[in-house]
Amino acid sequence: MHTKESLMNDLFRMGLTGSEAVMVHSSMKAIGDVEGRADTVLDALCEFFADGLLMLPALTWDLAWQENPVFDVKNIPTLVGILPQLFRQREGVVRSLHPTHSVSALGRDAKWAAAEDHLDDVPCGIHSAWHKLVEKDGYILMVGCTLTSCTFIHGIEAWLDIPDRLDAPVQYTLVDEDGNRFEAVSRPHKGSPSEQYWKAEQALRDAGALKDGMLGEAKVMVISAKKCYEVVRALLEKNPGMFDEEVEEN
Repeated sequence: MHTKESLMNDLFRMGLTGSEAVMVHSSMKAIGDVEGRADTVLDALCEFFADGLLMLPALTWDLAWQENPVFDVKNIPTLVGILPQLFRQREGVVRSLHPTHSVSALGRDAKWAAAEDHLDDVPCGIHSAWHKLVEKDGYILMVGCTLTSCTFIHGIEAWLDIPDRLDAPVQYTLVDEDGNRFEAVSRPHKGSPSEQYWKAEQALRDAGALKDGMLGEAKVMVISAKKCYEVVRALLEKNPGMFDEEVEEN
């Protein structure tokens, strides 16, 4: 059975020091049996990255939508698993105000990382925590997940203005920690390009942007945000339709 100490050792074996900025995508099931379960995994992450910046996605794309365009930062749950759901409720965690692609952050620069997501009219825009991960020369940890779950690549597509990735604008009401309400506009993602993000894996490996690790029993992709941006930008500049949805032939 895995413990907090064994999980922290796993993080160290990935070559991490704990002072980094990281975005963690996670599958609790993939990590396996942990003494204390999900809370212990979060304890390990929080303690290991105590001198860094720990972020988990807190996405809500099906909850804050045209039928119910309200994002209440304190009360709306996240759709991406038990670890992000528990993490967003922890003491000291700051959650950003983007209506569909919020991020929860803890540690050094957490308020800075989460402060501006909602200023863009797209998910994962240039003011977002996703872009700030590049500015911090941080890492994305895909814990038991593949590149098809890598929201960061959605961000790269947005920064490069790849065509046909965004739907019609939606007017949202945002409710902050103090109950203040204000309006914001965002264009939701269109289609499912993320199902094709696996196509970038070999290029990321060849460039040294992606290496492998383990957290418990979960395979982990340790991805440099800055190198990932450089590699995927080069791929998309050569072929903007690289991640377009594949059409099955009859």
